[in-house]
Amino acid sequence: MNGKEIVERRRFRRFLVKPGAFAVFCRSTVIPARIIDISRGGMAFCYVDEQGCLNDLCELDIMYGETDFYLDRISFETVTDCVINGVTSPPVLNQRGVKFVDLSQKQISMLNHFIYKNTLV
Repeated sequence: MNGKEIVERRRFRRFLVKPGAFAVFCRSTVIPARIIDISRGGMAFCYVDEQGCLNDLCELDIMYGETDFYLDRISFETVTDCVINGVTSPPVLNQRGVKFVDLSQKQISMLNHFIYKNTLV
């Protein structure tokens, strides 16, 4: 790594999520995004970028159909967002990393439950 030390900035350990877990963004239509990994502090997900429609969103929902889990209105800040499929014409597949902000005690509790039940160890 060119002699440079990698510094981990995350406060919480990330866990790989079982297949079938999605982040959902709502506007006039529902936009699903496949969750890759998650922690108490944030998560990474893949989504199809439809003309920059996620650029101004700051809340998401988490759902997992196998257990009927649904956690809504999670506030977040985008940390990273990059194209991962290398295609220049739509649909473009992106991966976004977000940091959760201002979670309520109930949201933290539900997030901990989701991590415990729906991640791979």
